[in-house]
Amino acid sequence: PVEKQAIAGLAYTGDYILVGTTISGALGVAPETKEANLVGWNPDTGEKLFDLIPVPGATALTGFLNMPDGSIWGMGDGQLFIFDPKSRQVKSVTKLFDYPPFKSHVWRSAFMVLHPDGNIYGTDWEKLFKLNPKTLEFTEIAKEAALLVMGKDGTLYFKRKTELWSYRP
Repeated sequence: PVEKQAIAGLAYTGDYILVGTTISGALGVAPETKEANLVGWNPDTGEKLFDLIPVPGATALTGFLNMPDGSIWGMGDGQLFIFDPKSRQVKSVTKLFDYPPFKSHVWRSAFMVLHPDGNIYGTDWEKLFKLNPKTLEFTEIAKEAALLVMGKDGTLYFKRKTELWSYRP
């Protein structure tokens, strides 16, 4: 949906697909764009509904999470953005942590889940973290953590180097 960029995040809004991009277009190819885009896309018609920059300067938009209030939360280079799919506007952007400078490519970065305990848990830039959705209080739980899924019982699974780890909040 965005020339010279790749898709890094997706969420279904109920009306359209929300697409987050990465400036990384291919391995071994230097990026030709400077910041990731957030795009609304109609899968029935193939029409691009809108195209905006929710986090100026972010290299990738990942970790999309559909929240109970209908908003969609995502990450861009250590910053949390909250998007309202009805108004098609970014409601807020909050810096959670310092993100290192871009080196070569970003295909995936943040992963987030809404846990039954009411908190958001996520991984990004080698951190496992907890985020209070009411106060946006950010707590780093562990280092060297990447990828993330949640089991039916609420157990969180992530990778640490080549090993599978679990965490029970």
